[in-house]
Amino acid sequence: MRPPVWYGTVEFKNGKDRLTLDNPQRFMDLLASMRGRRFELVLKDYDGASKSDRGYYWAEIIMAFAEHMGYPPEEKDQVHDIIKQMMGIESTKKFKALQWKEYVEGVKRKAGPLGIRIREKKHIDMEEEP
Repeated sequence: MRPPVWYGTVEFKNGKDRLTLDNPQRFMDLLASMRGRRFELVLKDYDGASKSDRGYYWAEIIMAFAEHMGYPPEEKDQVHDIIKQMMGIESTKKFKALQWKEYVEGVKRKAGPLGIRIREKKHIDMEEEP
């Protein structure tokens, strides 16, 4: 099992740099379990279109559309094809980070009027990527 990963943003507040995590409570729970132990903390820039973002799309967005349209989970590729057609897109494979973000936001905008509820990524515990 890979180690847990958190996403967040460094913000300047009250004259100091502050780390704002997307899932702070889970992070605090892990910290409590690490008392007295050494650890490695790695920070790196995040350009947006990570495996986690794509995992969110496949696990949350595709599955929400599949459920709404009556498709079983194993037919997620067909659901993805339907969404691409709905969005007027042939392929998402070569999307850069900004293109991917715009695509996902566009899909989420289409979901609302259809009555499809899609949770925001920051509210989902994504310990393991699909």
